[in-house]
This record gives sequence, C-alpha cells and structure tokens, in this order.
Amino acid sequence: MSKILDGLKSLTTITANAVKGVDQTVADEVKKQRLDLCNGCENLNMLRQCKKCLCFVDQKTKFKQEECPINKWSKEL
Repeated sequence: MSKILDGLKSLTTITANAVKGVDQTVADEVKKQRLDLCNGCENLNMLRQCKKCLCFVDQKTKFKQEECPINKWSKEL
C-alpha cells in the first residue's frame, strides 16, 4: 500500500507543479543517464516498470523531483 501512496503523492506533486507552470523536467542527458541505470537494473520488468516502486521508468526518469527507490540515481532540484 505504501508504494501506491508514494506514487499518488508524486503524481499529485507533478500535477500541482504543472498547474503552477513549474519546469519539472530534467535535461535530456540526465534522463538518458537515469534510463541507462534503470535499463541495467535487475528490478526492471518487461513492461519497463520498476519492481521496487512500481513506477514506469520511461516517465519517472524525466521528472526532477523523482529518485530511484534503491538510490541508483537521485533528485535534481
């Protein structure tokens, strides 16, 4: 249940920031670096979903406030 609540909290933050016009996306190079780490991770399933946090990594890696649940990459604020 905690994973679902964490995901909802993140989605709420992203939505609120979008309404406010806050730039939330990382540079393309940062997203690529994050995705490279996720692509090599044993916790990535065939749907490109993280088994630890249940997020879809192709989306999660592009947001500044997101971070890897096992600390492979961190927030960029």
